[in-house]
Amino acid sequence: MNAADVRRLIGPTRIVGVSAGTIEEALIAEQDGADYIGVGSVFATSSKSDAGEPIGIDSLRSIVQKSSIPVVAIGGINCFNAAECISAGSAGIAVISAILASPNITQEAFELSSLIKQSRKSV
Repeated sequence: MNAADVRRLIGPTRIVGVSAGTIEEALIAEQDGADYIGVGSVFATSSKSDAGEPIGIDSLRSIVQKSSIPVVAIGGINCFNAAECISAGSAGIAVISAILASPNITQEAFELSSLIKQSRKSV
């Protein structure tokens, strides 16, 4: 279901996010009324078997530059590459394995949060 159909169902006050892997998909989502775009898979991921080939940081950056709504990087994000996503202009990151596969979920979440805060100061 596209963002326009979702918006008609839920009204103007709820937040609608749409997944995109290309500039074209992102722009359609934006035109259809999405509030934000989840872009990826930026890196290889084992969390989602249908994620397709990673789009990489350069494609993430291109989508961010073309979009006027927030972009959230998804797919294969972890402590080693989260800052790169923020530096590319992503408003945030979405993670699964980076936290759930950690022996210390709380510590991993704290480290990711700290990395994001540091990266935002550098941008």
